[in-house]
Amino acid sequence: MCTLVVAFRHFVGVPLLVAANRDEFLARPSAAPAWRHDGPFAVFAGRDATAGGTWLGINEAGLFAAITNRWPAANHDDRRSRGRLVLDALARPDAEAAADAVASQSGADYNGFHLVMADRDRAELVWGDGRTLRRRRLEPGVHVVTERSLRPAGETEAVQTPMGPVVPMPPTRELDLRADALLAGPAEPGVDDLRRLLRRHAADPFDGPCVHAGEFPYGTRSASVVRLGAEGDVRFHYAPGPPCVTPWTELEAAALAVS
Repeated sequence: MCTLVVAFRHFVGVPLLVAANRDEFLARPSAAPAWRHDGPFAVFAGRDATAGGTWLGINEAGLFAAITNRWPAANHDDRRSRGRLVLDALARPDAEAAADAVASQSGADYNGFHLVMADRDRAELVWGDGRTLRRRRLEPGVHVVTERSLRPAGETEAVQTPMGPVVPMPPTRELDLRADALLAGPAEPGVDDLRRLLRRHAADPFDGPCVHAGEFPYGTRSASVVRLGAEGDVRFHYAPGPPCVTPWTELEAAALAVS
């Protein structure tokens, strides 16, 4: 269950605060976040070595973008990688332009996803079910996005996924409640608080933010905490493995200053 906890314009002086876990098949190769210069804007992001996309990043203009899969949704191997959508978004100067570019594409070109795009002034969500795309502007506040988000009521039809037939599950209320408890107050939580949120487990390995499902084999591959300050300073904390056992590193704010 990929996890995105997004506090958009919720804390004074902090336009954007994100805590995120990336869940993926354990054998799929990837590279840690680094600067990429293959588009109109320099982008700081990880890299999926299989398809060339990314799961999360921020560009030099101050635009953040991150994606989760949408479960369950039938997967088609011949479709364009969803990680390329993040790079499509980060090739734009702001969240509105990014959402315009993504939402104008064909939903049938991608397997199911949720894509969050945010800058200092605006946040957008575009999601697809493998057929159509939908778009929503996110209001200031706290938003929790996982693979189970935006599920229509009463949806019960099983679909075929890489892990076999899966029946839709309801959103994880425990994560919502814990995120609300951590982020609802006026005081910005510390990085350690967000790390603790990301390393939580559940009895069902797919119910918690930190996933260990080695029998598939699948699980949380990395974790990130991203803070975009009002003056353009960016703090990027990264764990290159499950956050419950992996040491974190912090990049210097000066190295990630954005315009």
